[in-house]
Amino acid sequence: MSLGNKASSPILPGATLGVLGSGQLGRMFAIAARRMGYRVHTYSPDTDSPTGQVADHEVTASYDDLDAVAEFTKQVSVITFEFENVPQRLLTQRHVLHRFVLPDKCCISRNIGCVRRRISVSTDFRPHRSARCDR
Repeated sequence: MSLGNKASSPILPGATLGVLGSGQLGRMFAIAARRMGYRVHTYSPDTDSPTGQVADHEVTASYDDLDAVAEFTKQVSVITFEFENVPQRLLTQRHVLHRFVLPDKCCISRNIGCVRRRISVSTDFRPHRSARCDR
């Protein structure tokens, strides 16, 4: 079921929420979503992941496996991201673009880039260099 990118369309209980990533944050998300009546599918390269242990369905495949990503997106109404290392090329894939993504794909792309720059700056900190993220 595709909602397109209609931000005004409610995502009602019973819908299937897709999560890219499968760590502890995804686990907490899945538990809360299931309590509210949503189904949760998770996608990551890890097996028996924290999110997968509580999700309705766990897909184990590489983020570079675009066929597996395409199949995953067909099974969900909305996609969200559990971690900041989402491969940016996923955000440009046609099958991902046809799903309602929260937060917005442009916001994610900009913020993930910002987080990665901050990580880079903090791991290579020099006193004369400021840790700043320009948008």
